[in-house]
Amino acid sequence: MKPWINIPFLIQPEKLQYLYPTLDALKEWDVKEMRISIYLNECPEVLFYRKGLSKLNKNIDVKIYDVTGQPMLLPWMHKRYIKDFLNSDFTHFIYTDADITIGHQVIKYWDRTREFFKENDLENFIPGTFRIETFEGVEYSSEFTDRVDYSSLPIINIKGKPFFMPQQPFQGICIFDKKLAVEHLDSVYYYPALDRSNYKFGFIETCISGYILDNVPPGLRHRVLYPLDDYKEYWIYHLPANYAANPDTKHGKVPAEYIFEKIRERKANGNN
Repeated sequence: MKPWINIPFLIQPEKLQYLYPTLDALKEWDVKEMRISIYLNECPEVLFYRKGLSKLNKNIDVKIYDVTGQPMLLPWMHKRYIKDFLNSDFTHFIYTDADITIGHQVIKYWDRTREFFKENDLENFIPGTFRIETFEGVEYSSEFTDRVDYSSLPIINIKGKPFFMPQQPFQGICIFDKKLAVEHLDSVYYYPALDRSNYKFGFIETCISGYILDNVPPGLRHRVLYPLDDYKEYWIYHLPANYAANPDTKHGKVPAEYIFEKIRERKANGNN
């Protein structure tokens, strides 16, 4: 495994407290080589060198890109390098917000599950990651709200392994292998002009996760599947917990364990 990680970072001093744990988590991945590309709306490289970020690990190559004056383009800049990725020996092209920690077990789960889908002629489906916010000692889902109808979420059994499809598939990160990268280059979600697409998140959210809305199996709205077993393997952590801490939003209020309990209970009762 040789991952290329892309991180946009809007320079704001209060956000540095999240960037460093994000990078520290990547540093712990058990890989021989990694590239981390950081996209900045200003380019005070001394800030990063002072914290030793250019020397995270002898096997990590850190590149810093200046996107001065174009902060709205930060989430799009990594897409300029998808073709470079395809012509390289990197195996995964990953986007993550600068305030999300991703353990190495997440990408190992993703690889294993993606291969499982391929083996069963279900390559259109993508293994999902589940964004978590820890607030006052409780782990909440960033995306699920109390409006979710658990009885309507599709449950799919593949060779005896149960998966479910979320109502809201946004994840805050994206993971491409070479095939998904080729698909994305040819999709309407590659460019900022999204007027040809059938279904959108918000502007920035679509630029991050539009690929899960492309090449969707007939009758479905997206192509993300979550395993019901060993689900904590694919939890990623949204460090600010700003949804969970904000009483004025419905997001970040449903405990993550409750979600999986509800769906497992439904499956146990034979309601697929």
